[in-house]
Amino acid sequence: MRGAGQVTAGIACCAALAAPAAAQGIRTVAGGAEEAAIAVTAQVRHTTTIVLPREEAIADVVAGDADYWDVSAAENVAYVKPLEAGVASNVTLVAESGRVWALLVAESSGEEPDLVVYVDGPERPSLAEAPRHAPAFVAGGELAAHLAEEAAARAELLAIEEAAAEEVAAIRGEHDAAWTRWRDEYPRRLRFPYRLDEAAFAPPFEVEALWHDGRFTYLRSRAEESPALYELQKADRRFGRTGLEPSLVSYEVFDDGLYVADHVLGPGRLRIGDSETEWTVGR
Repeated sequence: MRGAGQVTAGIACCAALAAPAAAQGIRTVAGGAEEAAIAVTAQVRHTTTIVLPREEAIADVVAGDADYWDVSAAENVAYVKPLEAGVASNVTLVAESGRVWALLVAESSGEEPDLVVYVDGPERPSLAEAPRHAPAFVAGGELAAHLAEEAAARAELLAIEEAAAEEVAAIRGEHDAAWTRWRDEYPRRLRFPYRLDEAAFAPPFEVEALWHDGRFTYLRSRAEESPALYELQKADRRFGRTGLEPSLVSYEVFDDGLYVADHVLGPGRLRIGDSETEWTVGR
């Protein structure tokens, strides 16, 4: 019988050593059903630690009765501590992933408190079942920082736009002033040194005027056919030639009978078919 007593005592000792973690204030609860609140027993002068799945990050914690419960969080761990005996409330944990956990917390000095509560993660949905744009939460401090950065960026963008608008206005003002000066000064730049033959004013040439502005030469004509325009230039003596030789001049034609050559012409001639007329350059 003595041996049997020793065996019984050994079994009892092993049973005590193998007591479940819950008996020591540490337990694991299923967190798959978010609609089910998790009951937590706390005790004054003790802190209960709530450990969410490792991939979660707590963005915000809210205590229903903040006067009697001290609640804080970091990463995936929340800390719950009652400040007075016999109080009860609820605590909400909001994760950045969008998941929400509800805790029913109660202080009980007559029961063993939960020291650590591990919350199992839910079964992961398949790719077909997973939402494509699941909502996400951020901590209040992060949101405030983000809003401050956004406000600063908007202010900077507004300042850039205002500076650009002022610069554009200044450029337009300078352009308008330059255009006004050019317009006022342009008539004084016009020169009419060309002396046309009488034949130039009659058909088929019907020339009305020939002038230049120091850069371009202008010919206005009502001729039905565009004339060939030649400028008389000094002959190249390298080939034994002397005097003046005609050189064909290119020009741009406008619908109102205005012909514009890209430089100031010297003496020259017009030709339409077999008809020809000349002009000279005076002072």
